[in-house]
Amino acid sequence: MKLNLVVDLSKYHDARIEEELLRKDLKVDVAHLQTLHDFDNWAARGLLQSYKPIGWAQIPDAYKDPQARFSGLFMLTFANSYNKNLVSAENAPRNYADFLKPEFKDKIVITYPHDDDAVLYMFDKITQQYGIDFIAKLQANGVQWVRGTQTPRDAVEVAKYAVATGTSGNFVPVESANTRFVLPSHDAFLTWAQTGAIFKQAKHPAAAKLYVSWMLSLPMQSSPRQFPLRKDVALQNGFKPLSEYNTNPEDFLAFMRDRARVERLKSLFERLIGPVQGISPLKD
Repeated sequence: MKLNLVVDLSKYHDARIEEELLRKDLKVDVAHLQTLHDFDNWAARGLLQSYKPIGWAQIPDAYKDPQARFSGLFMLTFANSYNKNLVSAENAPRNYADFLKPEFKDKIVITYPHDDDAVLYMFDKITQQYGIDFIAKLQANGVQWVRGTQTPRDAVEVAKYAVATGTSGNFVPVESANTRFVLPSHDAFLTWAQTGAIFKQAKHPAAAKLYVSWMLSLPMQSSPRQFPLRKDVALQNGFKPLSEYNTNPEDFLAFMRDRARVERLKSLFERLIGPVQGISPLKD
């Protein structure tokens, strides 16, 4: 089956979808995005198809719509990363205060929090714990701010920078990779269910249903890079259930739904850090 996959930042995907809806020429069949509030909005407007895919019963209730209009497709966690050739495991940045260590000066790369709501959520947690002055201390230790959450991970992998936060990674490292991903030992970090839905106006509804069921099928879900979504999939060796960590997917959902607060925080961090600079990370 031929698939047309469009990769972009979620905030550009949803704008593109809104434009297509206004033009009455919706091209997308299925969307799965970080912008979780979009699914509430689209469902309330009657735009989403109710569908219970394969594996529906194994998806926790917190990650799916009771009316089956949208569902989590996989779990994502953002935390800290380091290059194993530049930083020892013992000195890896486990908690956010570790990024203030003198040995990391000018070796830090982080996504602008006011350019990505997931990173914004993390920095909201950071300033709640460490205070607003933490941002100035972090700036003084030499941060390269970038666009896109994949950008820091790529930069650490090629040793352009030594450490990063606000990006994803494998819980169990790929031995051939230079990057190692670590969860904070006590600081709050971000986990959410990347959510997907089928539009009622989908031009290929059968293919859309097949795609979502394939995404949630046991073969596809049985080897997660991070926390599993399905209840019948075991955790990776050495990791505890999500509930035993300082992370809360439902809290991120509530954060994303409070758009007025999100906009206030964006303005705050633009003031503290400066305007977002650079072209789209998909073109860089």
